[in-house]
Amino acid sequence: MVILSSFLSSLFIFIFHPQIPARREIVKHLNDEKKLSFGEIKKDKLRMILREMKFKYRKASAVARKVLMESKPIVCKRRQYLRILDCLRKSMPASSIIYLDETWTHTRACKSKLWTTDEAGFVPKLGGGKRYIIFHAGSKDGFVPNALKVFFTTKVDGDYHKSINGDIFKDWFLQQLLPNISPKSILVIGNAPYHSVQVNRTPTTANRISEIKSWLQENCISFDSSMVKAELLGLVRLHKKITVIIDNIATAYGHKIFRLPPYYCKLNPIEWASPKSRDGLENND
Repeated sequence: MVILSSFLSSLFIFIFHPQIPARREIVKHLNDEKKLSFGEIKKDKLRMILREMKFKYRKASAVARKVLMESKPIVCKRRQYLRILDCLRKSMPASSIIYLDETWTHTRACKSKLWTTDEAGFVPKLGGGKRYIIFHAGSKDGFVPNALKVFFTTKVDGDYHKSINGDIFKDWFLQQLLPNISPKSILVIGNAPYHSVQVNRTPTTANRISEIKSWLQENCISFDSSMVKAELLGLVRLHKKITVIIDNIATAYGHKIFRLPPYYCKLNPIEWASPKSRDGLENND
């Protein structure tokens, strides 16, 4: 959280003043002010973080210069999230705000660079090995007891989220998380697809006409057989009601789900407790 706020405050100093927020200037400002606990930051690392946060490097419409900009809807959702979170922290014990997250590691995880010489003859074996998925949750008081789940996956390449589905997440949520948290907790989660599996999911443009008609029939919504796809989807939108399985479960147990703003997983404090986050920050020697 401290690291993220340092980035954002430095960016907005440039954006709200007549200065171009070039990476070179932002890096200089961060390093000169010694805002980062882990030492100096490089331009390439800053660029990676900015892209993860969905900042855009583009030409401004009013002036002939390039600036870093956040999209307005993302700004609004981020501000709304922080405003509500601030109210929650003032109105309830911090230990009742539980942050959930998933990450991964593998058996041969190590740094990609090290100090060595040609004579040393040591070449680390990078990456590979078995991949493990890790689920956990925590609050101001630390990790939730007995909530840790670690399992092996055969998928070792690509996005680790593909190794997780709604059933795996729901089982962990029910069996290991809910029995070990205090009543009436706020559960902060991200926006991964398995966090938001819907009950009776509504069709989209990706569905076939036959699938849309089946959904309408199952929900007792009348339609004319001559209707085209756009008309059928119009009916779907009129009767659309999103119900998320995890939200229903949390409510039934007396808890509430609070989702992070899109693209802002780094606002989840547990992100900085993961091995990958620490290694990424420490890997710039």
